[in-house]
Amino acid sequence: MTHTTYTKTTDFAAKDDKLTGDPLKVIVGTEHDVEFNNIVVAVNTKADLAGPALTGTTTAVNLTVSGTLNSTGTLQIGGVAVTSTAAELNILDGVTSTAAELNILDGVTSTTAELNILDGVTSTAAELNILDGVTATYVELNLMDGVTATTAELNYTDGVTSAIQTQLDSKVGVSGNTFTGTTTVSGKAIFGAEIVEETFSIPSSTTPELDPADGTVQYWTLTGTSTPTDVLADGEYITIKILDGSANTIDWTSVLAAANWVGGSAPTLDTTLSNWIELWNVAGTNYGALVGTTT
Repeated sequence: MTHTTYTKTTDFAAKDDKLTGDPLKVIVGTEHDVEFNNIVVAVNTKADLAGPALTGTTTAVNLTVSGTLNSTGTLQIGGVAVTSTAAELNILDGVTSTAAELNILDGVTSTTAELNILDGVTSTAAELNILDGVTATYVELNLMDGVTATTAELNYTDGVTSAIQTQLDSKVGVSGNTFTGTTTVSGKAIFGAEIVEETFSIPSSTTPELDPADGTVQYWTLTGTSTPTDVLADGEYITIKILDGSANTIDWTSVLAAANWVGGSAPTLDTTLSNWIELWNVAGTNYGALVGTTT
């Protein structure tokens, strides 16, 4: 039934101005009938304030519902039919999100199936907020689709402090490297450029320790009769430039036996030239030779 608005038919106030005896001054029953019938029709086509049953299309502006709103037809919001069930709408019951937070969904074009991906999500708001500000496209994010790496494996890249980085840091590149400690090369080593050996000045002492770790080329100015010691190991060697400008001598017995010198005895040092001595160790035994002299 279409609702009817009540409109008064008889102007009862105008009758007061009529003269006595004028038939129009009299209020007759038919006039009352017309007015009351109009009122009945208007009232009966209006919805009750409490528990109204609305049919057809109902347009509400700033509708405030203090009780239960029941729709037996199609509920529309902004001219768009709502197809959600009561159970689906009741999901919002108890939601504490603000209007601003819910408005984030405004304009979302995701399908029901896409939004249902969130069904069963246990992430906290803080965890989901990690995505806040992400500018990656879905294509970029889909690069992870199908990845079977574990969290621990993916965390290898976290802060580049992973075991992989530690292992890489302990390796050397193909050029410009400084090796420390003992480096073992298995197989043939080919050097494409010059080999630069460390040089070392032996301290002014009459009892120095000859150590190839200080450098494979060393030089020593004698300050008196000297008795050196050594720490040469198998396969190590030292080339020593010795200056003996004062006829000082060296007692080599703590380094190697006389028989282990090339020629069968320790060399006699030249007192004016530089003496070049080669010392090397084979299987724990030291050997030596005077290479020659230079200025």
